[in-house]
This record gives sequence, structure tokens and C-alpha cells, in this order.
Amino acid sequence: MKRSLLTVALLVAVLVGWAAVALAQPAPITLRLKFTPNEVVRYRVYGQVDGAMNMGMPNAPAGAPTSMPVQATVSAVATTKTLGVDSTGAARLSVRLDKAEMAMNMMGKQIKMVLEAGKMTMYMDGQPTQTMPFPGVPGMEGKLPLLQEPVSFKIDPRGKLLDFAIPGMPKLMPGMPDMTAMLQQNQILLPEQPLNVGDTWTEHQEIPYGNVPLVVNANYTLAGVETRNGKTIARIRVTMTASVQNADLGAMMKQYGQTMPPNMPAMQGSVSLAQNLEGTMLFNVTTGRFIRFDFQLTQQMANSSTVTPPNQAQPMTVTTDMNFNMKGAVAAL
Repeated sequence: MKRSLLTVALLVAVLVGWAAVALAQPAPITLRLKFTPNEVVRYRVYGQVDGAMNMGMPNAPAGAPTSMPVQATVSAVATTKTLGVDSTGAARLSVRLDKAEMAMNMMGKQIKMVLEAGKMTMYMDGQPTQTMPFPGVPGMEGKLPLLQEPVSFKIDPRGKLLDFAIPGMPKLMPGMPDMTAMLQQNQILLPEQPLNVGDTWTEHQEIPYGNVPLVVNANYTLAGVETRNGKTIARIRVTMTASVQNADLGAMMKQYGQTMPPNMPAMQGSVSLAQNLEGTMLFNVTTGRFIRFDFQLTQQMANSSTVTPPNQAQPMTVTTDMNFNMKGAVAAL
């Protein structure tokens, strides 16, 4: 009898222990964007760029520079507004670029460009040189009101870009196709299934790039979860690569609705690209909103193009190699 009671006591102890362990395990977390109609959110973007561009041109004038360092800082503030949410949770958003700045050092000169209120002001060594309607090309004023009218896009709860539209773009470039695929290149996608800390997920995309696909692979890890002011915050690590080899320039120009002037033949050549993005993201699980994304981007691009200018028998070949690193952040204000 005593032995039976001891056995029952041991079984009860084991079951209680298992229950305690099960209760101590946090429930899997579902990561989803959440949208509220008419909600307004502002974001700030900042980045530092360091790199170099090398050019090769057989017929270039003597003494022309073949290598140019690239050092710049970029910053922008944008406002998003949720225009509507459908039955699947996907939202139509508008984004207005409130202000953008780029400062760079070029051939010993400090150059700064400021875009605000539909105008671009240029500064040289700290002094304003000119102000013009953006984009600052004669005949294009009012056709692409980038800083006056917001762009529009639709996004689903996982962060997938469903469509994208720039006001005035069809009028400016009637043959320009949908830019959605191009912009999906660096989109961040939340996982389909609930996750525990330490779990990973991957995404693979092949985006049309002229005659060949641009291959994008992304790896994500739910690195941690914490509570701040009663809200659940997830920390996500991101590694993303994008690459394309020997994409045909002529096919790319045709794909994106661009053509050479009538008196010049079609451009011939190729472009290759290798890009690597690493970053850490903070995501508010409770509100369904990105808080901050710190990233480092490296990119190598090489292209070679050949055209025959008017009244010139010999074709002209230009090669360009560009390498740069960008370190920055995107944060909700």
C-alpha cells in the first residue's frame, strides 16, 4: 500500500513538473502589421555612404578623372497615412516626402542639396547657389510633383508590397511599367507562421531584370522578445542578398519603358549587381508597427555599354564599376 502511494506521489510530482515547464514556455508570437484608417505615422531615414566609382572611356580627354570617391550623408523625413484597410488586413497607404537632404564631397567641394516644399536648393561650400522647382528639368515642372503629392502603395499584413504608384509618372513616362517588382527587391517580410525566440524563416524572390532574374534571398531570426511599457517588442535579425549577372541593358531599357533618341541606335551592353544587407529590426507586436531598423548595406555594380553617337563611325564603349557601403537607420518618430 505504501509503495502504491509512493508511486502515485511520484507520478503527481512529474505531472506537476511538466505542467510548470509548459506554463513557463512563452506562447509563439504572430508578427503582423496592423493598420487603422486615417492613422498618420512619421519616419526618419538616415544614412552614410562611402565608396568609389571607376569609369573607363577609351576616347576620354587626356587628364579626365577615371576614379571618383563617393562620400555622402543622406537624410529624409516622410509621413505615411492609412487611407483604407480591406477584409484581408491589407492597407492602402500614402507617403509624402516632407524633406530630404544629401551632402557630399565632390572634387574638393562641399555640395548639399535640400528638397522641401516642392523645391530643390543647392549649396556650394555652405552658400546657396540656386533654387528650382523639383525635379529641376525644364519642361518637367508639375509633371512629377514628388514633394507636393504623396505616392500611393498597398501592403499586406506580412509587409509584402502589392502595388505602387507615383503621381504624374504616366504623364512623364507613358511607357513606364509597374514599379512594384523593382521595389520588392528590398522589402522586409514577416513570417507566415507564429514563432518562438530563436526560430528562423527565409524568403526567396526572382525579380525580372531585363532578360535575366534578379535573385533575392533573405534570412530572418526572431532574436528576442521583451516588454516595454506594457507592449511586446520583438527583435529581428535580417540578412539579405541580391544578385544578377550580365543583365542585358537593351532588354532592361525596354522593360522599363526607356528608349534611345531616334538618331541613335539601341544601347548594347550588360550590368551585374551584388548586394548584401544586414540589420536588426525592432517590431512592436502589440501595435503591429515597425519601430526601428538599423542596417548596413554593401553593393558592387559593374556595367559596360556601347553606343554610336551621331556623325561618328566608331562606337563608344563606357565601363563603370561602383562599390559603396551604406550604414543607416529608419525609425518611427
